Amino acid sequence: MSVDIEILKEFENPLLNRKELECIVRHPRAATPTRAEIRDKLAALLNCDKEALFVEKILTEFGISATKIYARVYASPSEGKKVESSHIVKRNRGKSAEE
Repeated sequence: MSVDIEILKEFENPLLNRKELECIVRHPRAATPTRAEIRDKLAALLNCDKEALFVEKILTEFGISATKIYARVYASPSEGKKVESSHIVKRNRGKSAEE
């Protein structure tokens, strides 16, 4: 599946030692990509550790092949797990880690 990610806004948050991102994921004539697929592509685009990247929201409108996402990148995975809500950490672990 061809997925293109465009970063709309990028904000450095020094207080929490993270980078906050607002992005558009374009997926023409395809289903909304999974959280794992988005994390893989975004981590490759930003050249960061996938475990330090947390996707907070995935918003898709009906009939549009574009999805808005909100993500946060921390300096290390341990810092992210300390700051992020437990349900966000669980969502970003994936189904295989939960089992």
